[in-house]
Amino acid sequence: MPCSPSSSMMRSRADHPAPARPIGALLALSLVALSLVALPTTSRAQGTTVHDVLTGWVGLTAAPGREQQATDAIMRASPGWTRGPLGSLVRRTGSGTPRRVIACSLDRPAYAVSEIRADGFVRVHNAEPTARHQLWDQAHEGQRVLVQTVNGDMRAGVFAVRSTHLWRRRLQQEAVSTADDLWLDVGATSRAEVAALGIRLLDVVVRELPAWSYGPAGDPWIAGGGAVSRAGCAAVAAIAGRAPDAGQNIYVIATQSSFGNAGLAAVLAREGTVDEVLLVGAEHVPDTGAVTLGSLRTSLGGARRATTQAASISVRARYRGTLMESVRASDADELAVALAVAAGVTRGSMRPVALPAPGTAPSVGSVRDARSPVADLLGRLSDVYGVSGHEAPVRDAVRAELPAWARALATVDSAGNLVLALGPDRDTSVIMAHTDEIGFEITRIARDGTVSLNPRGSFYASLWEGQPALLHVGEPAGSARTGGACGAASGGPLRGVFTSRDSAVRKQPTALTAWFGLDSATLAAHGVGPGDAISGYKCATRLAGSRFTARSIDDRAGSTAILLAVAALDPRKLTHK
Repeated sequence: MPCSPSSSMMRSRADHPAPARPIGALLALSLVALSLVALPTTSRAQGTTVHDVLTGWVGLTAAPGREQQATDAIMRASPGWTRGPLGSLVRRTGSGTPRRVIACSLDRPAYAVSEIRADGFVRVHNAEPTARHQLWDQAHEGQRVLVQTVNGDMRAGVFAVRSTHLWRRRLQQEAVSTADDLWLDVGATSRAEVAALGIRLLDVVVRELPAWSYGPAGDPWIAGGGAVSRAGCAAVAAIAGRAPDAGQNIYVIATQSSFGNAGLAAVLAREGTVDEVLLVGAEHVPDTGAVTLGSLRTSLGGARRATTQAASISVRARYRGTLMESVRASDADELAVALAVAAGVTRGSMRPVALPAPGTAPSVGSVRDARSPVADLLGRLSDVYGVSGHEAPVRDAVRAELPAWARALATVDSAGNLVLALGPDRDTSVIMAHTDEIGFEITRIARDGTVSLNPRGSFYASLWEGQPALLHVGEPAGSARTGGACGAASGGPLRGVFTSRDSAVRKQPTALTAWFGLDSATLAAHGVGPGDAISGYKCATRLAGSRFTARSIDDRAGSTAILLAVAALDPRKLTHK
């Protein structure tokens, strides 16, 4: 945060406003001004800084051309916005000249339903023409998504992936996956069942991710697709109620930016002549510091005048363009301060706009029917973490689900197996399921905290690349599910990300690493070392009909079947062991 200014500087700006300057001059001075001009902000402890509300902004679902539900949420949270051309939000403060437009891009990449097949599978295509990160489509393969219907309902689905058991010894696909390789399972077995869910052609499909932050508690990284542009919109919303020292500010939360900045161009066309345009959170600006200033290279359409000064201001990020694009909290705050300076606003406090948490799939218990007891049990077991070699929490969870009489007879052998022996000692049959799940162990920790990983289990590394990661220090305790909601997004294991390649010529990475926003010394202080387990975030849910989806469902389904069978047994009637 900026240091305190001298009182003489504050009086000079407040009592003797400087003449209007072109935006290039404002931008050239803004980074210097960060250390000289303090814009009064409420304390971080009160939870009202920009970064405190950024996860809500990152989680907004706003596909190009389908932003209305997101703009409705913004208008509810921050009265004063009006709906402009193409659905963009507009807010004006001040009067006279110069006339400044301060704009951010609300929409971000998404898929649209392109085909509903007779077998119930759904196909998708990219909803916008702009270039994406090379691994964007591949990062959705095998992951859970949400289908946003035209009436706003969220339907859970999962993009299919080949079975690692049945396919891994065949010739693997070498090319990086594209949207043509994505087959969406929403739990339906026919076109009619898909229609009954309210899913139609052109409905929006987005990756389902929890509000995800990681790193130091006082200055975390906030992660999600489009985190840079959403940090820009959070900053715009935070200062939008404030008038400039001179002139008029026209704040714009623009729609359809993926279509050649169509939303902003439409607003500019209606506004007529403006003196300055400042685009906030432009992802094409290179990173050279916490906040980066640059010339605006994106076309603003025919509304742009030769006399208009245009520039951009952005914030640095890690894993730019991926599902785990990450912005540091302090940088988000600094962006808002720098934006206020560049927009000619030097008085008043920022008012960050808090939005609802990201949408998630319905919980396992949201549907109650004859299958619910089985689904509840399967969900409880699936949401417990137990990477191979670290299965104790799963074993404890299975034992806790046994009937009391069976729990009293169960034993744990020297290998950690949970064993329940019943019946007379002859003609022995063994029925078993395994309690571990695929994941990783740490082999090395670099000075910056990047951890090298050794896989525990056989699977496709591409399914983990660029996804949320959880580091289980020692033996993780209990279930991820707390009070009916998956709790790993807010507590328990250390949160981080599986790092993503910047570009790729082959589908599978040769090795995977993960980063948790902490350096090696801090990780060591947390007790982290080689051999600790790392897994992906998970949260079981039901799909349509009788379908169920969860990470590590192999072999939690087997454990569930054994538990149900034991509960139905009368051990006195057994004729063999």
